[in-house]
Amino acid sequence: NGMEDEAILEEIDNNVAEESTFVDFDDNFPRSRIGEVSKKQEIFELIKKIVVNHGDCAFDVDIPKINNADFFDVSEQEMQEVKDIYSKQCPALWAAGMENDVAFLNILAVGRKHKTHDFRYLEFIINDYFRSRVANMKKKSNKDATENNVK
Repeated sequence: NGMEDEAILEEIDNNVAEESTFVDFDDNFPRSRIGEVSKKQEIFELIKKIVVNHGDCAFDVDIPKINNADFFDVSEQEMQEVKDIYSKQCPALWAAGMENDVAFLNILAVGRKHKTHDFRYLEFIINDYFRSRVANMKKKSNKDATENNVK
């Protein structure tokens, strides 16, 4: 944004989110503390955390402890709740066979079962899939490059 380091640190030290120029940059900024603090305050605290720690930050995710296989067990009632919800929310997917995809329904039910932890199980599985896919593409790309350079 064209600000000098000293000006950035001064604005951080002022600690007044509502007056900060840092917080007016994205109307669709994702929030985790809706209702707890203002949007500007949440963004300001995040930027301050990054600046104070020189970018070396960990962003905590509240994932429940997985102590045993019971974590993934869902009751018939929990499964029925998922079926009721998704048959209404996604009628086209439901009619296309979602109702018969027991593994997918189980993933949704596990995520709902642990919703107090904001445990987005399906999102984590998708994220892991794509990370693995990219890693495999890189391996394949490196392997192809190596094979093509062999004479």
